[in-house]
Amino acid sequence: MRAVIYLQSSAPLGPLFGKIMSRLFPEGVELDEKDNGIYRLSLEKGIEDLSKFLASYKALAEDAPGGLRAIVSPSEKLDLSPLLGEVGDGDIAYLYELEDNPLVEEMVGNSLAGFDMEILQSVKIYLEAGRSPALAGLRLYVHRNTVVYRISQFIRKTGYDLSRFDTGILLLSIIKKLDKKKEDY
Repeated sequence: MRAVIYLQSSAPLGPLFGKIMSRLFPEGVELDEKDNGIYRLSLEKGIEDLSKFLASYKALAEDAPGGLRAIVSPSEKLDLSPLLGEVGDGDIAYLYELEDNPLVEEMVGNSLAGFDMEILQSVKIYLEAGRSPALAGLRLYVHRNTVVYRISQFIRKTGYDLSRFDTGILLLSIIKKLDKKKEDY
């Protein structure tokens, strides 16, 4: 899965940023300017490219004129650019770090709204079981292949990468909040 990072700089990203990116990712990356000073960086190799980017982020932030802030998106389909104001200059944030922000809960909650509770429950139990389909299947009283199928449906529809720890924490938190809201009604 691709890794997506939203960046914000008060000044245009200079040629040094481009040189660093081309050295880090010789096969290329997609850097699209969304709005004035807001960029969407798409990394082809997902976690592998993300770790390279994170290792070089401090140098990138120091060289960016006017400062740089970034947020890592757990899904290609989730636009996190409105949350960049919550991130400090020179910092990079994961969405789970901002989970107390009502906008995060609303954005992620809306992306999960179309799912029946059976799939969301399977995702929740799967994450609680340490991403073990066999253990989740035992807890749900279904075959492990059923869990695998439900998880793959969820990933295909949302684009969330459940292999990433930060995404798992965020989704688990949001699904539990959704469960609680349904119990309250």
